[in-house]
Amino acid sequence: MSDNDNSGERGVDHETCLVICHATFGGDTSVHGPAHSLVAYLVGSGRRTSFLEHPTLTIEPSRWSVYEDGTRCERRAYRLSFLCRPLAWLIQIVGAVCIGGRRRKFKQVVGVDPLCFLSAWWLRTIGAADEAVFYCADYAEQRFGSRMASAIYRGLDRFAARHADAVWGVSRRIVELRERQGIDPARNFLVPNAPLFREDALVAGEQVRTDLVMIAQLEKGLDLDMLLQGFGTIGNEHAAARLHIIGDGSARDAFEQAIERAALSDRIVVHGYLEHEEAMSVVARCGIGLAFYSDDAPWHPYRDSVKIREYLALGLPVITSPGHSLAEDVVAERCGFSVANAREFADVGCELIDHSQYADFRQRAIAYARRYSKKELLDHVYAQMRS
Repeated sequence: MSDNDNSGERGVDHETCLVICHATFGGDTSVHGPAHSLVAYLVGSGRRTSFLEHPTLTIEPSRWSVYEDGTRCERRAYRLSFLCRPLAWLIQIVGAVCIGGRRRKFKQVVGVDPLCFLSAWWLRTIGAADEAVFYCADYAEQRFGSRMASAIYRGLDRFAARHADAVWGVSRRIVELRERQGIDPARNFLVPNAPLFREDALVAGEQVRTDLVMIAQLEKGLDLDMLLQGFGTIGNEHAAARLHIIGDGSARDAFEQAIERAALSDRIVVHGYLEHEEAMSVVARCGIGLAFYSDDAPWHPYRDSVKIREYLALGLPVITSPGHSLAEDVVAERCGFSVANAREFADVGCELIDHSQYADFRQRAIAYARRYSKKELLDHVYAQMRS
């Protein structure tokens, strides 16, 4: 099963955690998401942490990493994926149990979607883990085009919520959903897609207010028309305005062609996929963070945008489309705006660039991010779980 497996004997370490997720791979790394922030927290808190990433859509090998004393001490690849997605999911579930079960007993296994939770539940059932946590990174009533597939998905989601020792949701709407499903409040926790807040990551005085940035997978689900039309108007008002796009995807060629048609090639930089630290370095020097979504994605109402929280943690006021709970927070906390069309985007974009109180927006963004830092949130959650 493993390309390079020579794992040692299984031991018992009650401070050992395992995180299992699906991820989009980009070269030697993967696109940053809630599982990565969780792993960073666990590693930073001194826990010996194993991290198993399954490919979301490709047939690349799953990746197993082990972190000890703050550094990665082991990395392996396991071939668990096939073109037939249902078969791949089954093999990933079983494979995770086989890999984890023969190593050491875990204090806690976190499954970052219903399928990954099945592995966590199974490891707990066979005595290879003390706790199984369901970390719900998104949710949709009708996730797939097929009603049967969506019903199976909802059934797996309910199974995970009912059988987990703790249920973590990335958004308030997911937490409220669990309340309606009858999940005990003592097991139901809000754990947003927030990064670990770092004061040293802020670059006060180095931000270029006229530089806008958007991290995005260039796929269906992003409102690129609103982005280009609105930015074109901003560029007409502010000759120095530039837009940075960080990300890649199957729609990249079409997006770059649309940029050319809009005569914006000299104002928009498409960076493509960047390693997370490099991406954050670009973001930190921009002045405004953008997150536009089309509302046809079925999980949109329940989403908690990683990129919005990363913008805020770096002091960027945010402009986002409405319909998700984090958009409501951005407006309520006065650290950004929610816009429904290109005209509104252009209006608030120009307002932010010109605003004499831009520094106040920046400070409110930082204050919000500091309040929702992953470390403080998870310190509280673990204290509640142990009480």
